[in-house]
Amino acid sequence: MMSGAYHEENEVRESMGLRLAETEDLPEIRRMFEGVIAWMDGEGIRIWDEVYPSAAFPADIDNRRLYLLEGGGEMLGAFALSAEDESCGRMGWEKREAGALYLERLAVSAARPRQGIGKRLIRQAAALARDRGAEYLRLLVVDYNRPAIRLYEKCGFRRAEGLFDKPLGEDLILHEFGYELDLAHELCPAETYYSNPQK
Repeated sequence: MMSGAYHEENEVRESMGLRLAETEDLPEIRRMFEGVIAWMDGEGIRIWDEVYPSAAFPADIDNRRLYLLEGGGEMLGAFALSAEDESCGRMGWEKREAGALYLERLAVSAARPRQGIGKRLIRQAAALARDRGAEYLRLLVVDYNRPAIRLYEKCGFRRAEGLFDKPLGEDLILHEFGYELDLAHELCPAETYYSNPQK
């Protein structure tokens, strides 16, 4: 007999859908990210705070690049998909001039750990990037964010040469690895899982 928790997870999984974020979503987006930041802080991954990534969301929404994954009436995760990144010319990408989109601000609700949501978000981001003609999906990840690095490597991302140093204030520098997914050859499924996110 299925447990209540298993049944609930199954219902959430079956109802998952991706859409573009809208301005009225901002309070819920920020609440979800606050939970993620609290979890990260508890794990010693102190990367995000009350300023970032929250300050980036209005521009993400205005530029139609912030996507929300929902299921079972709740927000399960989010990511931004950008046409360029500050690291564009600074990493040793496999094909520097190839068409690429950049995965940013990926987050899974702290209320839904270890349910495959991170992998689902990456698959959907890859499907969107492929549909737009990109050859690669690229990202930066802080060198000590081991949970995120494990997820990306499981999903087929490969680490690029080099290290990107991002100053945060006068006394802190984040060291970031570059990872990229070859959309022509990796195993992200060709079928899309999103529900009309351009509308």
